[in-house]
Amino acid sequence: MHMRKWCGPLLQQCSHTYSINYQEKYKYITEKLSVLRTEMDDLKREDGQSHLDIIHNDNVRQGSTKRKLLDQVFILLCNLVGVQL
Repeated sequence: MHMRKWCGPLLQQCSHTYSINYQEKYKYITEKLSVLRTEMDDLKREDGQSHLDIIHNDNVRQGSTKRKLLDQVFILLCNLVGVQL
């Protein structure tokens, strides 16, 4: 019984400290998320496409895909080592 009287205030203090730490972490994460969103918005282009998106779309229009490129590299390597397909 005596131990319970002593632990009560200590547990309340720990609970209060945990609550403050949680609130501080939540505030920090919320602020960081806001900064990241702002940075992402700054990086977006007006038309919604990045430089890499434009390159990808051009390649698709020309019929160039990753698969075709890998096939070409495979054929080239086979020819270099003398393997007949």
